[in-house]
Amino acid sequence: MLRRTSARLASLLALGLLLSACSSMMLSGGGGSVGVGGSSGGVSAGGSSGSKPGASEETSDSDISAEIKNRYRREPQIDVFDVNIRTVDGTVTLSGRVDSYEARDQAYRLARQTEGVRAVVNQIRVMDRSR
Repeated sequence: MLRRTSARLASLLALGLLLSACSSMMLSGGGGSVGVGGSSGGVSAGGSSGSKPGASEETSDSDISAEIKNRYRREPQIDVFDVNIRTVDGTVTLSGRVDSYEARDQAYRLARQTEGVRAVVNQIRVMDRSR
């Protein structure tokens, strides 16, 4: 009796989750982009009209961090191994050390320009080379 009740509960839970996922897809239209921010300098979170079918509505935190690291690899001022990137709910926190204020500012700009980023907290420190 207890096993049968547990099995029914599990089935109902799975059905509920499936239905809630379907209804959210139907309400959102199943694709497109979700705008974040104002008209000047807003950041798009999610796919554009040319996105792949079945693409996620929002860019995942791990995808955001990976894209920022890729941008840093192409930037000679920034050593990707000296900057830590942590992304939670689209908010990127940068930490670590760089050689100049220009590198610090560029790291911030590149992170801010990445699709899906809602905010950037820049905790990068500039190394003191005067010693």
